[in-house]
Amino acid sequence: MENNNNIPPLKRIAMFSMNSDPLAPIGTQENGGKEIYIRSLSSELSKLGWIVDIYTRLDSGHKKQVATVGKNVRVIRLKGGPVKHVSDAEFLSFIPEIYQNFLEFNHYTNPYVLFHSHRWDGGLVALTAKEKFKIPLVHTFHTLGIQIIEIRKKYLKEENEYAAGFMKPQAAIQKKIYKEIRLRIKENDM
Repeated sequence: MENNNNIPPLKRIAMFSMNSDPLAPIGTQENGGKEIYIRSLSSELSKLGWIVDIYTRLDSGHKKQVATVGKNVRVIRLKGGPVKHVSDAEFLSFIPEIYQNFLEFNHYTNPYVLFHSHRWDGGLVALTAKEKFKIPLVHTFHTLGIQIIEIRKKYLKEENEYAAGFMKPQAAIQKKIYKEIRLRIKENDM
């Protein structure tokens, strides 16, 4: 595992975008607006002198574990579950393994001054790290699970198994994240 934790933590950010690789080809199942946003934000932070490590889940055996994106930006892929794309509904059970691999990658120390997570899945991993290392957490929700449930009920007149079986636990995780974070970013009102 390639690691450069000998850099002082003065201006280091760990971003967590767990179930979508920000380097996946644009327009694929794994890459859309959120991933473009994360790459752009990381690039701009890099220009300001920040070192940014973007953590995601390893979803292909053809990808390197650590990919350098720019002078101060890396994508770090952590093992968690099968090495393939998985649905959000399957993803929750892989969070403990991903978090353990985050700790191992960083030798159980914290080289960061800030955590910034995206969506519920990145938020859950980052919230666990925040609780251990006692540093600030910024979270970008992108879309709230409770909004999706309400939209499906109102406009589609449905409350299907997906919403009942997965979206409600996701909404509960988002509520927990909302209570614990330092700064909240919500990009749209849907």
